[in-house]
Order: sequence, then C-alpha cells, then structure tokens
Amino acid sequence: MTARTIEINSYLLSYLGEEKIIELSTLFGNEPISFASVKRYIKSQKIKQELAKQKSVKKTAKSIGVHRSTIYRQLKKKSQ
Repeated sequence: MTARTIEINSYLLSYLGEEKIIELSTLFGNEPISFASVKRYIKSQKIKQELAKQKSVKKTAKSIGVHRSTIYRQLKKKSQ
C-alpha cells in the first residue's frame, strides 16, 4: 500500500466513519474502495433521499447538482 493510498483511506475513514466504511466494504466485496466509488455511492444515496421526499426529478437534480439524466439512470438501475 502506497503512502497516497493510506492517506486516502485515512481521509475516507475520518469523513465517513468506521461504520460506513464497513458497510461499503461489504457492498464492494474484495474490490479496493476508491474515493470515486464512495462518491458515487454517496451521490446515489442523496438521490434516493431526495426522491423519497416526493421531489420531482428536475428539483432533485438541481438540489444535488447533477443532470436530470443522472437521476433517470439511477431510477433505471433501481428498477432492474
């Protein structure tokens, strides 16, 4: 493990907490957990939360700062 990897892992641990890291490692299995995969996971969780509040796709996309097509992709993944 490189010094950079250790630094990133330390940052993720301090940012997310040990409980969330354990949950993510369960989700990703033996794959290394990268910052990008954590960022995608957090964004998908935000989308789910906003849509659960009965917000429209347009309002959800604007509040999170993503394009509407990102929301529709998440909805498509969720339905599969």
